[in-house]
Amino acid sequence: MLRRIAVVCFVLGFVLHGRAQEQEVYINGSDTLHYTYTPLPGQEEEPQAEKRPPFLRRVVKYFEGSTTDRTFEKKIDFTFAGGPSYSKNTSLGIGLLAAGLYRIDRTDSVTAPSDISIFANVSISGFYALGVTGNNIFARNSKRIDYTVMFASAPRDMWGIGYHDGRYNEEGSYNEKRYLVKGRYLHRVLPSTYVGGILSFEHTQGKKFDARSEGYLQEYGQKTHYTATGIGAILEYDSRDFIPNPYRGIYVSLEETFYAKGLGNCGKSLWRTTFTADAYGQVWKGGVLAADLSFLAADYRSGERTFQLLVQAVGRAGRGSVAGEAVIQTYQPDHYSVVYAAKQDYDGFYQEEMAYRKLLGYPPAAHMLAVLFTGKNEKETLFWAEQMLSMLRRQTRERKDLVIIGPAPASIGRINDMFRQIAYFKSPDETLLMRLRGWMELFCQKNEDKMRSLLVYYDMDPVHGY
Repeated sequence: MLRRIAVVCFVLGFVLHGRAQEQEVYINGSDTLHYTYTPLPGQEEEPQAEKRPPFLRRVVKYFEGSTTDRTFEKKIDFTFAGGPSYSKNTSLGIGLLAAGLYRIDRTDSVTAPSDISIFANVSISGFYALGVTGNNIFARNSKRIDYTVMFASAPRDMWGIGYHDGRYNEEGSYNEKRYLVKGRYLHRVLPSTYVGGILSFEHTQGKKFDARSEGYLQEYGQKTHYTATGIGAILEYDSRDFIPNPYRGIYVSLEETFYAKGLGNCGKSLWRTTFTADAYGQVWKGGVLAADLSFLAADYRSGERTFQLLVQAVGRAGRGSVAGEAVIQTYQPDHYSVVYAAKQDYDGFYQEEMAYRKLLGYPPAAHMLAVLFTGKNEKETLFWAEQMLSMLRRQTRERKDLVIIGPAPASIGRINDMFRQIAYFKSPDETLLMRLRGWMELFCQKNEDKMRSLLVYYDMDPVHGY
């Protein structure tokens, strides 16, 4: 009976011929029936259209794939990226980048791939830039050619020349055009060690000067353009695994460039020495090195900043239901910033931090006015800072709720040949601090002729240290 059923089903399947999936049906041990099934007309299953992943997921997948080395398959593997940008000088803009990897010899799996990047940027302030940069690596890393070609146009401001002009002159404007061509040739002489030469050309030109800027140029007899053409030598050690985005290795470079007078370099011969040292090492996930560097800074918010940094690092060690581990290297494991960050105890940190702020009179428990004195002469800067603070101490000697600290050298005592002295005023009365600022401004006005080289900056409840 079973064999008859098998024959009938086989014949029925042959008559209803059509495309179907072949299956096996086991009947009574060794008896096996092979048959094909064809659905009746109108009963066929419609193929389901494949769902397209969301846009953000496609973007993530694209960039995940961009890390795959396809230089053995393609002549050049390009990746594109772009997005908004912002800086104080150029304002809001948008940038685009096309980065490509390639190999001179696609059968060479030892040599790292060469790279080329084409970039462009434009902003609403009128700034725009276009350029190309790259590293051409020859077989077995025996030699390299690095190059940069760039053009940029940017609106600029002008007040004249010198600190006095910057303080007293009205603002002028012009447009700056900059052209840069730079190339380097390196030849390997020892493992990871290279010697070579450098050739660079840079031309900067000012255009579209307004009437005020034109006046400043005529007053000082300044040119509207300059050129810097240089030639030099390079000594370099480079053990990086991948130049555009290294994971490990050491990079040390010493460049000495000579800008000869005869090449149009502002009528003078100039030398430029450039030293660069970088080290790369893949740290474990969630690791923070030298955490002490932040809470030892000369800033009353250093503990807060350390706590923020460590909490972010610890928080990124795990995601969702996936457990993570963060290791914090510190010389002060008992510091409250480290202790509370390790536990992610926000309330505990707040209570202890505010206790210190109240004890020492720091914001937001009290108000603080930071006054920075800068001048070209160190003794003169200190003298006028002491004179001003002596005047304020006499004026406020009856105020028990006021603390005056300084003047003292700032944490960075000299920047751009300007010496820096800092003073702090702490009080719960904000009105008193504003009155002190008014007295200091009046003092500067009365002694303006004597304090021409001195600049004074005020910062109420500063968020950064000096």
